[in-house]
Amino acid sequence: MAVMTKLTTYNLQPTTNSGFTLIEMLVAVLIVGILGVVGTNSLFSLLRGASKTENIKEIKQNGDYALYVMEVKLRNGRDITSGCAGSATNTLTILNPDDTTRTEYSCAIYGTIRRIREEVRNNVTGVLIGNTNYLTNTTVTLAAANCTSANFYTCTEAPTSGLKTVSINFSLQQSGTVPTPESAQLTFKTQVSLRNQ
Repeated sequence: MAVMTKLTTYNLQPTTNSGFTLIEMLVAVLIVGILGVVGTNSLFSLLRGASKTENIKEIKQNGDYALYVMEVKLRNGRDITSGCAGSATNTLTILNPDDTTRTEYSCAIYGTIRRIREEVRNNVTGVLIGNTNYLTNTTVTLAAANCTSANFYTCTEAPTSGLKTVSINFSLQQSGTVPTPESAQLTFKTQVSLRNQ
């Protein structure tokens, strides 16, 4: 009797089933997630840095302008009439070259913003001539807690020559913001002597 055996053949060729295993998919998702987190953090850091740079630029422009205007008035002024005892004060009064007007610099509250104010007044009557000018805009505020404690000006007089010198020192910061990593504050200082005494 003949025994018939059935031979089974196996195909050893690679199958055409293509795809990814679960492990491969998890690794790919993990890598994409890590890259996403790193990219997002880098983007937010870049945006914060750009915002802080813009804030610093705005503060610097305001502070430099205020110093420039005050320096020019001081250099060309005839006298400092607000006193020159060597103590710090929040008001500076300069007798202008025409001897009939004076320029006053002080801290002024504009809502919640503290600004540097410039007023030209008649030297005799004290009447305001023209408009009140603000040397800082509303995007920045003086960093002092309030205008009465803000002592920005110190005038000294040399005992032998009588030469009067004013030191100006103030800090500006963004207005209307709670301190954040993007907020900025800059200090401005200068010393000016009168030329036309």
